[in-house]
Amino acid sequence: KSQPKRMKDHFGFTRAALGESGAVFSSEVDESVPATVFYRPFETWTSNSEWRIQLDYSEQVLGLTLGSGFVSVATDQHLIRIITTGGVQSGMVSLPGPYVCSSAYQDKLAISYHRAAPFAQSQSLGLLIYDFSLNVVTHQVELSLSPKSELHWLGWDEDGTIVTVDSIGVVRSLVYASQPQLGGGRLESQVQSCGMWVPLTTLPNDADLFHWVVGCTKDQIVFVECTAGDKYPILMAFYTPALCSLPYTAPLLPQTSDGENKLFVDRIHLQTTYDAGEQVRKQQQLDKSLLRLFHSSCNDDKLQRALDFAQLLKFPKAIDIAIQVANSANISSLAEHLAELKAAILVNAAAPLPEPTKSPKRKSQRKQVVNTVKEEANSIDESSEEDSELNEKENQPTPSASGQGDANLKDFSKELKQHASVSSIQEPPKQKLHNERVINPFQKSNSMEKGKAKGLFFLNDIIKEEKGLVGNKRKFQSSPKGAKRTKL
Repeated sequence: KSQPKRMKDHFGFTRAALGESGAVFSSEVDESVPATVFYRPFETWTSNSEWRIQLDYSEQVLGLTLGSGFVSVATDQHLIRIITTGGVQSGMVSLPGPYVCSSAYQDKLAISYHRAAPFAQSQSLGLLIYDFSLNVVTHQVELSLSPKSELHWLGWDEDGTIVTVDSIGVVRSLVYASQPQLGGGRLESQVQSCGMWVPLTTLPNDADLFHWVVGCTKDQIVFVECTAGDKYPILMAFYTPALCSLPYTAPLLPQTSDGENKLFVDRIHLQTTYDAGEQVRKQQQLDKSLLRLFHSSCNDDKLQRALDFAQLLKFPKAIDIAIQVANSANISSLAEHLAELKAAILVNAAAPLPEPTKSPKRKSQRKQVVNTVKEEANSIDESSEEDSELNEKENQPTPSASGQGDANLKDFSKELKQHASVSSIQEPPKQKLHNERVINPFQKSNSMEKGKAKGLFFLNDIIKEEKGLVGNKRKFQSSPKGAKRTKL
């Protein structure tokens, strides 16, 4: 257990924020003393690491947030002042409306503010996401709340996804419109103004209890149950409030099965994952859940429902398993649709990514590539029909022509790479003289073609000794135009 940190309060602090690196405090403005912000780290490698900054008399501190390497101070002047943990004022953001609350995760800062006055007892809030490492606002979206409710909690989960809780108890997660990149990370070159708030669960509605949210993970919300009338947990010496957790169960319709509910939550987790390896792992788990639902739908003779689950599959191997399940159940029509679905997935995987170019030559090349891909797609569609007929006869899925086309494309790309690697390297000329010694044969061939620096690739002592046949050969190779050439 860590030792408690003690300090003397000389300014009358009224607000504080706790982080992994330290704690920040602030006091209210007084007639004689302006508002003061004080930071104290937990561990430091040097002395005098504490610092304090005084604001103007016209500014009142409304909120504090401590992130990874920075402190944010929200004031009543619609300003967010960004200060490093060393005390350097590095940034400042002007909010479009009055400040509500803020929360930090690593180098990201989420700021909630009022977009407009409340209408019909419903709040109109907005959300900004500030990146401390880039010193820019990367996202600006509207904040969704239940009708006639207020924002009670704003935070991040362990994967860096924003989660909110309103006064009714609805827990929501923000899913960005920008999809994750292939190698992980999200595109943040410009401000993203599109996002989707998805409800994850609802806290129990109990009039005798108030749920004070502590934090959240990727699959549950953590809170403290307070008695009626208390908005905060009671803290006493030698007493720690009990933590409660509630797993995410999306508020779907009552007739929805548990498998569909889990599928809904897993898809939200996949959309908010930006690590490449984690994306693949979660997609594999999602395909396993889809195959279970697909199998149960086939047993219940709900073919359209089974096809809907199969259309959510991403890996061709999972579709092969679905085809085997359909063939074992003697559902040939469903197997045909699955074969077409697999062919479409393979075509999309083989299609090249568009690259923005300016030269007309590259544009024409891109058109040629698109035309060839379309021709291959048509051939794959024709061959998929033949494969489906073979699958009906043998009751076993056979490799479609799209797989062979993909393999041919891979072999063709390998041949292109080998041809490029061989053509880029010139082989040295064959040495007819056993006493000719070359330091670098690759540079020798280039120098003989250019007729420059003839003696740089031979040893000086060998040049002095060999004046006969070797010297004549050098003269023959470097003879100017029009000179008579005689055989040695």
